Amino acid sequence: MNDNYIHWKSWKVDDFAQCSTHLSNYYKKELAKSGVNVCSHIRVLEIGFGNGSFLGFAERQGWTITGVEVSKDLLDRATYNGFDVLNYKEISSLGENTFDLIVAFDVFEHLDRSELEWLFPKLKSLLKDDSVLIARFPNGDSPFGLRSFNGDFTHKTFLSSGKIYYLSDFSGLFLHSLRGEVEPLFGTGLRYFLFRVVSIPVKALINIFYRLIYSPRKKVEFAKANLVAVFINKRI
Repeated sequence: MNDNYIHWKSWKVDDFAQCSTHLSNYYKKELAKSGVNVCSHIRVLEIGFGNGSFLGFAERQGWTITGVEVSKDLLDRATYNGFDVLNYKEISSLGENTFDLIVAFDVFEHLDRSELEWLFPKLKSLLKDDSVLIARFPNGDSPFGLRSFNGDFTHKTFLSSGKIYYLSDFSGLFLHSLRGEVEPLFGTGLRYFLFRVVSIPVKALINIFYRLIYSPRKKVEFAKANLVAVFINKRI
């Protein structure tokens, strides 16, 4: 990740760790649907924190959060703002059975198969028993995910449900759910509210049609642009 990429993403220094009301509401809904109690004090690891919106959100919840990134500029921004962060290459230095929650929003698509096969067992080792890993990524089960996936030169792997099930089996992490990302109606402003009032039922009808015709035995979130996978480090 270089300066050109950060500029292309419009990640400004002054905006680091800023979390809008819209985005904060999204995080709360996504975490709640994944079974995470946002009111509890937990220790969190974020893989690929970007310009720090989730770091800022977690700090406001009173959580203890550690962030991981590959970009020196982003690591410097986080350190300057007082966050506990480390380079991706140093992730092995983190203690086992340490975290109650690991999140990776729009990260796994940047990794190839060998990198994912290295990372997943490592994430399992970092999670406490019965703790959660949440990942969001472009929907590899649907053409609606292509715009997001193909819109970034740094994307390497288009993750479908089959690949997620493979990574679950490979790492020993239990796949609790694989679903479309949440789309909150409220707390997002009038524009998003009106858009989603129309789009959510249309997407639901598309999903029903697709499953009836193409996937009667397996639930596929065809109409969503992004998928969210929720893994649990099940106690043996």
